Amino acid sequence: MAYNEKIEKNFECTNFPGAIPVNYVYTFGIAGEKFFRTIKDKGTFVASKCPHCNKLYVPPQIYCDECFGTLDQYVDIGIEGEIYSFTECYYDFKGNRYDEPHIMGLIKFDGVEGGIIHRLNVKKEDLKIGTKVVAVFKPAKSRTGSLDDILYFKKK
Repeated sequence: MAYNEKIEKNFECTNFPGAIPVNYVYTFGIAGEKFFRTIKDKGTFVASKCPHCNKLYVPPQIYCDECFGTLDQYVDIGIEGEIYSFTECYYDFKGNRYDEPHIMGLIKFDGVEGGIIHRLNVKKEDLKIGTKVVAVFKPAKSRTGSLDDILYFKKK
């Protein structure tokens, strides 16, 4: 059954109580699958590499932003990066207040476009842009192939 509603003013909107059943399957795609499988199986990060202009991308992608070439090569970039930006989070994604604020950071890797946003386990007095950090992963048997496999980044 289709529903058509013409809305003239935003305060005239109606709502529908209850749940709308939506069935979907989310896939990582080719590059994402390689990235998360490498985290799960090897406990390291890979970047996609452009064979034409030699740019590296994290998270991996399948087309180069520079030359639009197809990216099907992957390079291990290790687990060490540096803090590019950071912030304190006082609430989780559901709106629940943390007991203590979490520090989140954008981690960039040397010579790589992009980065990873994740939790930092760094003392506030050591928290500076450019601080070298290293990823700490869950034990290999506990990994599932997601960003949750990374516990945090700590100071190197």
